[in-house]
Amino acid sequence: MGTNQAIDDKDRNKSIAEDIWAATGYRWSVHDHTLLVDGLSSCFYCCQDEERKKDSEKSTRPSAVHQETEGMDHFPCQSKLTVTVTCRGQPAGRQSISLRIEHHKPHVKYFRVDLPYEAKEKNCQNIWGVPSALSTMIQEDFPHVSSQQVYHAWVSFSEGLWKCAEDQIDSATALLKEMYDEADILKVETVEGVTALGWGLKRVSQCLQGKIVEIAIDATYNTNVKDMELYSVLAEQDNSSIPLAYCLLTTASSITPGKRKKALESFMTSLRDQYHVHPKFVHTDQDIAKIKSAQGLGQLEAPIMLVAYPESGEEMFRAGKPHHRHI
Repeated sequence: MGTNQAIDDKDRNKSIAEDIWAATGYRWSVHDHTLLVDGLSSCFYCCQDEERKKDSEKSTRPSAVHQETEGMDHFPCQSKLTVTVTCRGQPAGRQSISLRIEHHKPHVKYFRVDLPYEAKEKNCQNIWGVPSALSTMIQEDFPHVSSQQVYHAWVSFSEGLWKCAEDQIDSATALLKEMYDEADILKVETVEGVTALGWGLKRVSQCLQGKIVEIAIDATYNTNVKDMELYSVLAEQDNSSIPLAYCLLTTASSITPGKRKKALESFMTSLRDQYHVHPKFVHTDQDIAKIKSAQGLGQLEAPIMLVAYPESGEEMFRAGKPHHRHI
């Protein structure tokens, strides 16, 4: 038997295993192939057999995105499927197929946990949509699909609209330069080992110029592959928080004292000078770098207000007096 014939037999045996999956509801994973003198024998196990469960391994690549796919339950089903294709005793050009199936414990049938083709199509057709709204729409037809699956698919399909380079900072910088009508890149001075990128929302800031009385400074973490901190500056207008500017920052590679404070002070100074932001009140948490950067805005008419456990910019503005402390 030639090599090509062996490859053909492997594909045939896998196809037979899929037919058995369709008939029984149990999906079979290939374990190995044994080349015979006159054919091929393939061994499969039920993919929900707990004795054959394989531990998942996360990618070590820095840019890897880990998919949030829910795993299937496993059972002690003691399974084994052997598919043998041989031409022994058969006329020329014909083969015989023999099957041996062992499955000792019935259990919940396997169903696909990956994103169905129809769900992917909906994602593509609504590429400008909001992931949370897409999740609700897709889960009406596919209840087993998780919100994380929809989100990761949406990111994959939409990245052609916003991803300009493999490096996140280079990509964000290039995108901001393309969107010069919407955003300004703010100058952020840093020390060695610190990476920062600040930008302001041009139209929003221009509309609020001279009207800003209160601002809030907050940060989020673990929102990007590079694990950079994302700082945001929000302005209060009609009892609502409105974003003014953002800053991506990482200080992990620097040993310089005061590295984060220096970067944030530079970011806030650039924001002040670019959009003439002179608030009377500043809300932040007890992070000393945020406090110092707020003090760098200039002469404030009231003390900086510390919020003990802020959940969001909205809550900073709506928090009651018991949650605030003045400095």
